[in-house]
Amino acid sequence: MSLHYKHFEVTGHPKSTYTFVVTENSWHVYLLCSSSDLRTCYIYNDAISLEKTYKSKYKNMMRVLGQNCESGKPLNIFYNDKECHPILTIKIDGNEEKIWRIRQGELRLCFVYLPPKKRLILLRLFVKNDDTLKKKEKSSLKLLAEQVITDNTQTFALRIIP
Repeated sequence: MSLHYKHFEVTGHPKSTYTFVVTENSWHVYLLCSSSDLRTCYIYNDAISLEKTYKSKYKNMMRVLGQNCESGKPLNIFYNDKECHPILTIKIDGNEEKIWRIRQGELRLCFVYLPPKKRLILLRLFVKNDDTLKKKEKSSLKLLAEQVITDNTQTFALRIIP
């Protein structure tokens, strides 16, 4: 499977659109997609399936994330320890890599940092009433994170969806 990425620069579509100020020093946020078709973006599909009561919370979560990423500062300074922290650690080629989570109410946004540039890759969005990940959620996150972290960074720019 060839991974593709959609740069996250705007939220609030179709109304109340907010465009983020993205500079070289900002975090560059990308939505993970399994193909060049935007309909394969995991976050989009997770958001579409949200119950109506969570849709506005999701939009707010993404707006706040975009604003926090503008500064380029570590994200955990904008959130408390319960709101933003690593939820899983995986080993890849002998290195420990972390999967992070941002929590807003019942919503859980999972992501990884992708060096060497300031890239943040959004993996999945879950609705959770507790902080325990189900076995299926863990395996899904681990698989996606491993694919992102081992992805060919040399061709990353070529696989950004316009």
